[in-house]
Amino acid sequence: MNRKVREILVMLVTLSLLTIPGIGQADRGSMPWGFEDNLMPEIYEPAQNAVVAWNGREEVLVLTTNLSASRPTKVLEVLPLPSEPVVTKGDATLFAKFNHLILSELRSNWYSGKGPGGSREGADTAAEVTFHEKIGAHDISVVHVLDSGFFAEWIAGFLKKNGAGPQKISPVLLATIEQYLLDGHHWFVFDVVELGRQTKTNEAVQYRFTTDKFYYPLRISNTDTGNTNIQLFAVTEIGLSQFFALPPEKIRQRHLPLRFAKTRILELNEEMAEMFSGPEIHVQTLRIQGNLKEFDLDVLAR
Repeated sequence: MNRKVREILVMLVTLSLLTIPGIGQADRGSMPWGFEDNLMPEIYEPAQNAVVAWNGREEVLVLTTNLSASRPTKVLEVLPLPSEPVVTKGDATLFAKFNHLILSELRSNWYSGKGPGGSREGADTAAEVTFHEKIGAHDISVVHVLDSGFFAEWIAGFLKKNGAGPQKISPVLLATIEQYLLDGHHWFVFDVVELGRQTKTNEAVQYRFTTDKFYYPLRISNTDTGNTNIQLFAVTEIGLSQFFALPPEKIRQRHLPLRFAKTRILELNEEMAEMFSGPEIHVQTLRIQGNLKEFDLDVLAR
């Protein structure tokens, strides 16, 4: 086996390992409760996966959450969105389906002499694959926030209702929320999960909302701790080429945009496919790595 073939095989295997269902998660801010300040547990987000379909007007975002904590706790997760979302149960196998679609196309391109699909990365170290216990049903609230004071008031009322008592909200979280509000993001989705030291993955949730840019909330996660590996399957009309917030050098494309007949996307997710009017849909895999506390901008693109 020559060196070039080995590199392509490593790339394909790495894509498979990094996107097996059960290891992905959404990018949300997290607020544990029921602790004094000096005992507040740290929340960890080691990996993030999402499938994001955007047609220039609307977006369908399918997420899971993969979290652990330094000690057992309840956590209120916060997801900011640019408009009011329609929230439904997501397909937990969607990541694996898109992964299989992309790998099949990359293999086809290689064996037909077209090359590896324009990969911009060298061979990666294979990721360790682990499977996580699923957390049960979500407890989701969609809240329209007009100012950070209302945000703090809503959380205080929510915690009191759930028997948590008075709880100080992280200044980092409040500052981040204030920035989202200044940017015109007034809709927030709250989701309650219970965490321990063992990483757990909850069921997928799908959000559909209006936006004039491809959007993935990233800076909200700077309330959490440690490094993360983010992979996004971007499903668009012609592929993303312009990035407006997070600098382009922070975003690696695993391959050039791949074109698929609309019928192939229809087999994976009917709602996503029907967002597009043309006969073809582009799919690309974006990868972002780094320390969660360093992300002070979202992923915005066209």
